[in-house]
Amino acid sequence: MPSGKVQGCISGVKSFAEVVAPFVYSPLTALFLSNDAPFYFPGFSLLCISLSWMIGFLQSILIKDVPSATLNNEISNTSNEEA
Repeated sequence: MPSGKVQGCISGVKSFAEVVAPFVYSPLTALFLSNDAPFYFPGFSLLCISLSWMIGFLQSILIKDVPSATLNNEISNTSNEEA
Protein backbone atom coordinates (compact mmCIF):
# COMPACT_ATOMS: atom_id res chain seq x y z
CA MET A 1 0.00 0.00 0.00
CA PRO A 2 1.56 3.32 -1.01
CA SER A 3 2.33 5.70 1.81
CA GLY A 4 -0.15 8.28 0.47
CA LYS A 5 -3.05 5.90 1.12
CA VAL A 6 -1.81 5.22 4.64
CA GLN A 7 -1.45 8.94 5.35
CA GLY A 8 -4.96 9.54 4.02
CA CYS A 9 -6.36 6.78 6.21
CA ILE A 10 -4.62 8.17 9.30
CA SER A 11 -5.84 11.66 8.47
CA GLY A 12 -9.41 10.40 8.11
CA VAL A 13 -9.32 8.60 11.45
CA LYS A 14 -7.84 11.67 13.12
CA SER A 15 -10.50 13.95 11.65
CA PHE A 16 -13.27 11.59 12.77
CA ALA A 17 -11.82 11.46 16.28
CA GLU A 18 -11.60 15.26 16.47
CA VAL A 19 -15.32 15.50 15.68
CA VAL A 20 -16.50 12.66 17.95
CA ALA A 21 -14.29 13.30 21.02
CA PRO A 22 -16.12 16.43 22.29
CA PHE A 23 -19.46 14.62 22.07
CA VAL A 24 -18.09 11.78 24.20
CA TYR A 25 -15.86 13.50 26.73
CA SER A 26 -17.91 16.64 27.46
CA PRO A 27 -20.91 14.73 28.91
CA LEU A 28 -18.52 12.34 30.67
CA THR A 29 -16.75 15.25 32.33
CA ALA A 30 -20.06 16.90 33.25
CA LEU A 31 -21.33 13.65 34.77
CA PHE A 32 -18.33 13.16 37.04
CA LEU A 33 -18.24 16.81 38.11
CA SER A 34 -21.93 16.80 39.06
CA ASN A 35 -23.50 15.66 42.32
CA ASP A 36 -25.04 12.61 40.59
CA ALA A 37 -21.70 10.96 39.73
CA PRO A 38 -21.65 7.15 39.99
CA PHE A 39 -18.52 7.43 42.17
CA TYR A 40 -16.29 10.29 43.27
CA PHE A 41 -13.56 10.72 40.68
CA PRO A 42 -13.49 14.26 39.22
CA GLY A 43 -10.63 13.38 36.84
CA PHE A 44 -12.31 10.30 35.35
CA SER A 45 -12.59 11.79 31.85
CA LEU A 46 -8.89 12.69 31.94
CA LEU A 47 -8.11 9.12 32.93
CA CYS A 48 -10.14 7.84 29.97
CA ILE A 49 -8.32 10.19 27.60
CA SER A 50 -4.90 9.16 28.90
CA LEU A 51 -5.80 5.47 28.61
CA SER A 52 -6.89 6.06 25.00
CA TRP A 53 -3.56 7.75 24.27
CA MET A 54 -1.64 4.87 25.86
CA ILE A 55 -3.55 2.26 23.85
CA GLY A 56 -2.82 4.17 20.65
CA PHE A 57 0.85 4.55 21.61
CA LEU A 58 1.23 0.84 22.36
CA GLN A 59 -0.42 -0.06 19.07
CA SER A 60 1.94 2.27 17.21
CA ILE A 61 4.93 0.55 18.81
CA LEU A 62 3.70 -2.81 17.49
CA ILE A 63 3.65 -1.63 13.86
CA LYS A 64 6.42 -3.36 11.91
CA ASP A 65 8.31 -1.54 9.18
CA VAL A 66 8.49 -3.81 6.15
CA PRO A 67 10.71 -2.29 3.46
CA SER A 68 9.77 -3.06 -0.11
CA ALA A 69 11.78 -5.70 -1.96
CA THR A 70 12.47 -3.43 -4.95
CA LEU A 71 14.00 -0.77 -2.73
CA ASN A 72 16.26 -3.33 -1.04
CA ASN A 73 17.37 -4.70 -4.43
CA GLU A 74 18.17 -1.21 -5.72
CA ILE A 75 20.21 -0.44 -2.61
CA SER A 76 22.07 -3.76 -2.89
CA ASN A 77 22.79 -3.23 -6.59
CA THR A 78 24.06 0.29 -5.97
CA SER A 79 26.33 -0.89 -3.15
CA ASN A 80 27.75 -3.71 -5.27
CA GLU A 81 28.46 -1.36 -8.18
CA GLU A 82 30.36 1.09 -5.99
CA ALA A 83 32.54 -1.62 -4.39
